[in-house]
Amino acid sequence: MDSDKREFIMNRSSKIIQRAFRNKNYRKYDTIYSALGDFVWVFQGMKICEGYITQNIIYETIKNSEKYCLVEQEYKIPLQDDSNDKKRKYHKVDIFGINNKDKIVDAFNSKGKSFNNTISQESELYEYNNYKRAIQEMYPEYKINYMI
Repeated sequence: MDSDKREFIMNRSSKIIQRAFRNKNYRKYDTIYSALGDFVWVFQGMKICEGYITQNIIYETIKNSEKYCLVEQEYKIPLQDDSNDKKRKYHKVDIFGINNKDKIVDAFNSKGKSFNNTISQESELYEYNNYKRAIQEMYPEYKINYMI
């Protein structure tokens, strides 16, 4: 679809919606907004599914490399913060690999989070250092790498 036609359709659509609100004819267009809301949920679900597909591809590649003795997806690590009962007790590492020969644990965050302007880089770093510390407590003799 060329840009002129797309612009025409967008202008026409916005004028129809504006006309509905000027005429107080909300009910007819309420279903349009409802449908648009459904489309947003479908799109968001597709993006989440895309993240899991990407994670599975990375997992299969890492597993087939035979670098690790154990490779798991969605590996739960206990978080050691007993001071607050409301904080979560576990963190799921997207991909977790243990190399017993070289004494290395690699944790991969394969699904990137969406951009969030309210979280500072310092708090993100603190959070991932807590995850790394929790893994270090589980495997004290191993070198821990947490890759984001």
